[in-house]
Amino acid sequence: MSHSPKSTSSADLADSYANTTLDSSTHIDNHTDAYSETYFDALYNDNTDPWEYQTRWYEKRKRDICLAILPQAEYNNAIELGSGNGVFSELLTQRCQTLTCVDGNH
Repeated sequence: MSHSPKSTSSADLADSYANTTLDSSTHIDNHTDAYSETYFDALYNDNTDPWEYQTRWYEKRKRDICLAILPQAEYNNAIELGSGNGVFSELLTQRCQTLTCVDGNH
């Protein structure tokens, strides 16, 4: 009899986390090891644009759509979470008086 590996969907993981009560003595392995800080440091160390945000047509289209759906033309203050290599940040600064960019590895 053959067994296939059990797959876990993101909905299953979200449900398991939502139904977990945490206290200071509880530890949950939430699979962050695969996405550790050193992984992204190494990824960006070898290439400033590892996902080709600057060259792929659909990445440009996503940026254009994100800017187009903003309800205001200009903002006094904004924050960009997960700014990565700053490609979108450059465009967003043109619409903001002050922009704060936050990324876990920068």
